Amino acid sequence: MKYLSLAILSFFNFLSCDTTTMSFEIMNHPEVLYNSSINPRNLTLNDIKIGDSVTVFDKSKINIRVLNYESQEDKKAKEIDFSLTKDIHVSYDEGYYYVLNYGRVQSLLLSGTALNAYKNISKEDIERVFGKADKITTTDDWDSGELTSTSYLYFDRNMEIYYRDDIRKGIWSISIGNLPRKDLLLIED
Repeated sequence: MKYLSLAILSFFNFLSCDTTTMSFEIMNHPEVLYNSSINPRNLTLNDIKIGDSVTVFDKSKINIRVLNYESQEDKKAKEIDFSLTKDIHVSYDEGYYYVLNYGRVQSLLLSGTALNAYKNISKEDIERVFGKADKITTTDDWDSGELTSTSYLYFDRNMEIYYRDDIRKGIWSISIGNLPRKDLLLIED
């Protein structure tokens, strides 16, 4: 019991600590997303954070999902020039993605198995756990009119929680840094 009390106290101290200079690893501490005072630029996946150059990636270890490509040949990871391409999702571990745009990490995306730590959070508890959302949007099925999904947007944290309301009920993805940031896109008009 004594050790459990210490663990709980340590957890709450962690959540209330000075977050301006520290970095927070999402994979090891998924609860960091509950803390509204953490700057999204201080969140990391495998010590890689938003704004990092793609030079930090070991191409031999990553899995790549390329969006908007026409042929299978274009999907070969070793041949992609990250600095010239947009909308590439890469991961070292299943479910944890880095969204790359023109040579930089634009955002972090959690899906699939990366959401295991959040699977017991009901729709009613999202704002209790993650904090009050700045904006909530819903999507309805065009044919039936039934609610299919709800997005919770946190502007200060640049975070979106996407919740499926259909038969797949649950948090479907969490995106950090998904709002457009001109300082991360290294292209000219």
